[in-house]
Amino acid sequence: MSCSMVLSWGAALSNRATGGRRGLDYLWSGIGAYLARYPHYRYLFGPVSISGGLPPAARDLLVAFYRLWFPATHPLAESRRPYPASLPDVLAQFGGEDYNDDLARLKSLLGNLGCAIPPLYKQYSEVCEPGGVQFIDFGSDPDFNNCVDGLVLVDLTYLKANRYQRYIGAHLGAQKSA
Repeated sequence: MSCSMVLSWGAALSNRATGGRRGLDYLWSGIGAYLARYPHYRYLFGPVSISGGLPPAARDLLVAFYRLWFPATHPLAESRRPYPASLPDVLAQFGGEDYNDDLARLKSLLGNLGCAIPPLYKQYSEVCEPGGVQFIDFGSDPDFNNCVDGLVLVDLTYLKANRYQRYIGAHLGAQKSA
């Protein structure tokens, strides 16, 4: 992977005053506008956090699920404070054979804990076709309320057609007329 094809990005927090539910959509639209102008980028990567306010069991479930279904194909980086490897009993919650079954199981287990999948994790798992999103590693961040930081890598060649059109394609026509 050539560094000239990789773009690092970070997600901002949003609240009702700055976008509410549409905040992530605005963020992706901005990324898409940039990619429409600079189409040579193939990869996006950046950090994505799981709140330290979630119960440890919820954090364990999320890390186990994303390690199972969105694994790193190459060890491109590793955390200085690695999140512990998923415990066998946590991994046993997922069959590993059917993504939708395991996703439903994750949602149910998190719901029992009064939690849900963090919005950015949900977004990343839906933006690409299978194989397009990888979580390179997970680490604990004691300086940020013991959150779990995941390093995500998105291969834009796997971007779902409807997401490409919405976030990148929508800016291509405007770029030509500018």
